[in-house]
Amino acid sequence: MRNVIVVGIVDRTRSDLEAGARAGVVVCEWRAALEDPDKLERFRAFVNDGPNPSIVFTRQREQNRPAAWEEKAELVEKAG
Repeated sequence: MRNVIVVGIVDRTRSDLEAGARAGVVVCEWRAALEDPDKLERFRAFVNDGPNPSIVFTRQREQNRPAAWEEKAELVEKAG
């Protein structure tokens, strides 16, 4: 019974999306945000102006991430 309900919801959603696409009312919200500078401004890593000196980053699996307290103390000590 659960499968029947889920399939029914999927079919209904698909038909709604297809009807919206035919009517030209389906809008990709991400694309709209990328094309509108005012909306895009809300998607920043940090809201405050300028870098925050209390945040120290470290590399993990070839990505930057905020350092843990113990790592931060070690990194600050190394930097001088």
